[in-house]
Amino acid sequence: MNKALTLPEIIASFGLFLSKEDILVCIRVCRSWKAEFEPSLWRSFTWLHCKRSFLTPRPDTALVRRNAKHIRKLTIELDKSYYAPFFASQCTQLEELIFDSTLSVFGAQKGTIDYMWRNFASLVRNRPRLSRIVFHADGLQVPKIFLTALKTCPKLAVLELMDCVFSKKNTMLFLQACSTRITRLLSKHDTFPKALVFPAKMTFPHLQHLDLRMVTSMPVSTQLIWISRCPNLISLDWDPSASIPTAKFCELIPKACPNLVSFRMSIDNTDAEIARILEAIPRIEKLNINLQKCKAVQSPMVQDILRSCPNLLSICAESLKHEDLLKHPWACKKLQLFDIGLCVDTGDPREHEKQDLGPHRLVYERLSQLKDLLHLSVCSSTVPCFGRGNYVKLQLDAGFDKLQTLKKLKFFSCKLALFEALFNSDAVDCVEWMVKHWTNLETLEGTIGMDQDRATQLLDKLKEHGIKFTQFIIDDDDEFDEIVELDDGLYEYYVDELYEDFYEDDLYDDLYDYFYDNHPYLDYDDFGYDDVELYHL
Repeated sequence: MNKALTLPEIIASFGLFLSKEDILVCIRVCRSWKAEFEPSLWRSFTWLHCKRSFLTPRPDTALVRRNAKHIRKLTIELDKSYYAPFFASQCTQLEELIFDSTLSVFGAQKGTIDYMWRNFASLVRNRPRLSRIVFHADGLQVPKIFLTALKTCPKLAVLELMDCVFSKKNTMLFLQACSTRITRLLSKHDTFPKALVFPAKMTFPHLQHLDLRMVTSMPVSTQLIWISRCPNLISLDWDPSASIPTAKFCELIPKACPNLVSFRMSIDNTDAEIARILEAIPRIEKLNINLQKCKAVQSPMVQDILRSCPNLLSICAESLKHEDLLKHPWACKKLQLFDIGLCVDTGDPREHEKQDLGPHRLVYERLSQLKDLLHLSVCSSTVPCFGRGNYVKLQLDAGFDKLQTLKKLKFFSCKLALFEALFNSDAVDCVEWMVKHWTNLETLEGTIGMDQDRATQLLDKLKEHGIKFTQFIIDDDDEFDEIVELDDGLYEYYVDELYEDFYEDDLYDDLYDYFYDNHPYLDYDDFGYDDVELYHL
């Protein structure tokens, strides 16, 4: 058995199932283990921006250079001072490339940006395994050199662009690159020429998944033409930030995209127009609806969707009243994401003891039928006009325990309902129930108040079972809701207890340096990475 653990093929297979921390331990066992495990450690690498690398120093350049050939996923936080151009020649096996320029382009000189684009083009050009590129440009002009490099990647299938700016000439190069082999395209907040006209014969025969979000510079009519040029489109995620021309959509899309089976829309059309759009594409197998931005949507319409759309996979809406919810059974048994503010009006919320819990039990009974749910949020993202205290109660005797049928649930949000439940022991009781019955739960989202004792008890219970807690905060301007990780001293991972200190070994001293001289207040392993957060890898 001991000899088996020295065989390269056995050791390499183990590396696929080990965490980064475990691999760091394994490479220090012996030379043969180091040779086999080290490639697994470098499969994913993040080149941090210089501002963040002050707290999390970069690994030694020689170490990076030696292992560049092992990198499959490379994330670069762009900065003009520390980006290493040697990646262009040595990262030969890249499969996934992610650029994020949001930390650095402000105030950068044109020469610096041109140099950056040349390096990126070299990274992309002629990469035989590169299949996915994500680029967050933060308002940068995308040049010709980068767009032509995209066309040299034979396996490039996924392209995700955010905040990119295209000139009229380079827009055509971008569209040509997308028309060759791209199967999945995301364009979010990108800027195109307003007078853009698609060439008459240009189509996107390979494009199966199209995601257009807030491309406000492009008229909705032009976006519609783009969609209609994708004959093999399977899924469409469309947020045009304006009303869809219903008649034109119903005329073009059913014929142009006969294979469309998944449609996610965020639009301001009327109820009748939305119904007409859905009727025009009867092959829909996956339906995702977000109504949170549609101010005219009322509770009865939300209920009508739930009871009449058997293929519904996700729905987001501001509110659904319990009296509407109980009128008809739901048809959406395949639902995976439910994000609706459920409001139960059972009297004065200040008279806690006198409230009727029967309606709450009926609401939970209805939710318990959605056995495929992965994401469940039962409270509105804003303080509703019907008054504080009318949320569905986070309380076991109010029927919360009926949700034990949701075996697949990974995310649960109760927002301000958690805040109210913390006034007594209900919140802690429900959390204890969650960790026992929802074995796949990964994240709990809610709002905790100033009761430090109960909050600490709740958070410690989540920590004990490896469940993440996120604090929900309502933004004052009501334009968006901010979800931040709780960071108030109540919930800390004492990771120093999880990892043992690495012992020094002369075998590795020449390559793996400690950073105690420059950063004595942090603990680093022999790779120069933060022992608490392995940001780079």
